[in-house]
Amino acid sequence: MSSIKVLQVTQMGSKPVYLGKVKFSDIKDKVRLTQRQESDREQFQRRTDISRVNSISDFLGKHAGNVCPFATPIILALELENDQDLVTENVDKYLRSDEAKAVLINENGNNDLSIESMSYDLYIPEHKKFIFIVDGQHRIEGVRKFLKGQKNLEMDFEFLVTFLLDYDYYEQSLVFANINFKQKPVNKSLYYDIFGSYPGRNTFTFVHFLVKRINESVELGGIVKMLGTGKGILSQAFLVETFMKILDRKGVLYQIYKSYEEEDNASTDYLNISDILISYLEFYLINFKDYSPQRVEKEKYPGELVFSSYDYDGYLFKAVGMFGVLMLFNDLFENGNLTIKNAERDVVHERLNKAFNLFVSDPSIQDKLFNDPVLAGSGSASLQTRFYQKIYCLVFGKESFVSKFPRSSLDKIFDNDVCKVISR
Repeated sequence: MSSIKVLQVTQMGSKPVYLGKVKFSDIKDKVRLTQRQESDREQFQRRTDISRVNSISDFLGKHAGNVCPFATPIILALELENDQDLVTENVDKYLRSDEAKAVLINENGNNDLSIESMSYDLYIPEHKKFIFIVDGQHRIEGVRKFLKGQKNLEMDFEFLVTFLLDYDYYEQSLVFANINFKQKPVNKSLYYDIFGSYPGRNTFTFVHFLVKRINESVELGGIVKMLGTGKGILSQAFLVETFMKILDRKGVLYQIYKSYEEEDNASTDYLNISDILISYLEFYLINFKDYSPQRVEKEKYPGELVFSSYDYDGYLFKAVGMFGVLMLFNDLFENGNLTIKNAERDVVHERLNKAFNLFVSDPSIQDKLFNDPVLAGSGSASLQTRFYQKIYCLVFGKESFVSKFPRSSLDKIFDNDVCKVISR
């Protein structure tokens, strides 16, 4: 194969990237694409959207004029040969090997990359599926479809390309996330899943751990819509962002996170908190069944029982309700209703029964709390806060409510009957 002339670019001391151009015919059988599964550390792409592929193909079919249809580069990743000393004369022989990697030759005709060079020649092995698409999957597939429909079989298409050479999967995923999340809209759940799977311990990995534990538990398994798609009913992105807000409060959850971040091997608090969180959410499923999702059979998932968003009243397990439920979780520790040192399910449920005694067996108050028409709206931040205030007041009482929400009026969030009960 002929070489690709590339230029090296380094920004702010970063690992270099290489800019060049390739013809579709030269890469069409060598590119590979994987879609990200839940927290698969070696995959980060979105599913290929067939409608986008069709749209790009149609766009190219109608394109006319002097404006370049794709002025921004696609991003491709390749593994680079660093172990063997190669020169221009023996590159072709090396590339025919089944174990060959990409080769970068400098202006001096060798692959010593410690020597600065104005430009380089990039050689790609003939192996199929050797090149990984980091960004540009829809453009490549759109071009593929467009060219298949052309009568001129010799027609080809040139791409601008940014090559990532010897970027590992985590570095590739960071490039992908920075481009797609910060520069154009992308599924937030995918973004959080990428950073939550990154090595090390930080707020992303801690919160990602909590969300995964919820979704993989026996009690709540499958309730989270991981990556923003699939059979769950709670958005992964919503849960991550809500937990982040709780951490910002510097409460008990934040203290547990700090011990996790510092890799305090003697502390199991981060494991305990996830167990307590699962039991806490299960408590709602058990005690407020009329307002909670239950597992049902669905044609789309034969042989499985999955949570349904449509078979219960209210908003408890939607954004409006779940925000308040999770914020209250932190408050229950702050007020001594729950303790991190005892994560046994029965103990957690017993403590919650005491904390929720005002309404756990009162259907009329439950209906006013979980089925208020005023809150059955779009899930806006104001409605989320309003529900949080209501459940906080019922659990901790009027005095605590006034102290925590001094600008809110009790009679504005409850009718007179409930106000009388709370004020007893």
